[in-house]
Amino acid sequence: MARWFSWLECRPVTAEVEGSSPFRVAKLCLGSSVADADLEQLNDTETLEKMFTPTLRVIAARTANDKSYIQQLLDESMLRVPATGKLTTTKLTSMEVSFDLNDDAKRNFGFCYVYTLEDGTFVVLDGGGGGCNATDAERLYNLLTDLYTDVHGTAPTNSKPIEITWLLSHGHGDHYGMMDKFIKTYCQSGLSNLWNPKAKVTRLIANTPSNDEIYNSMDPNPTIANLLESDNWYKNYDDTYVQYYKVHTGQQFFI
Repeated sequence: MARWFSWLECRPVTAEVEGSSPFRVAKLCLGSSVADADLEQLNDTETLEKMFTPTLRVIAARTANDKSYIQQLLDESMLRVPATGKLTTTKLTSMEVSFDLNDDAKRNFGFCYVYTLEDGTFVVLDGGGGGCNATDAERLYNLLTDLYTDVHGTAPTNSKPIEITWLLSHGHGDHYGMMDKFIKTYCQSGLSNLWNPKAKVTRLIANTPSNDEIYNSMDPNPTIANLLESDNWYKNYDDTYVQYYKVHTGQQFFI
């Protein structure tokens, strides 16, 4: 189980208006920086109220769409601690990525972090620009295979694959490129029936830019947003879509 919190902007949701769909209204705390306070106090609502000026932020989202894999609102199951068995201790692994300014094929800007969760599933944070570097995609697959084997005692199989939630900080190519390369290489059935995928990406958690943001912002990179609206969205080898969840600053959820 992992708990995601927006520490960078320190805007935790402290209250939500029930029955406000499709507009979800949250009371947020804005103002001072995290460095001004003891991090241990940031979980205390009373302390937060004294530190930050209460404001309102309205989050608008479609509650229905014609794409089964686009989840505009978080599942109720993601708003509480999942009732799963504990197989291991949550840990964070940083993976080295290739970086060579003199070789385009080895130039991977970005970073790659892997969270091992208590239930033996994984969260990959960004990954870097693996779209131009097959070596890094293979390195990530081998790392996940080793981590899976350590937790489960056996190597992953087609029927018991590595299960991944992918978390993207933003939509630039040096952050989503690895995800694109990894899914197409290790999660989808190949042209040969000898290919036997052993990994699947079940969820993508991100905030892709809206059409207004694309129009009004400088270089927001709409590649993932455009792909979501196309008929070529990511599928795993078992014909299941990667479920996309659009999240917002200050939301708190469980994986």
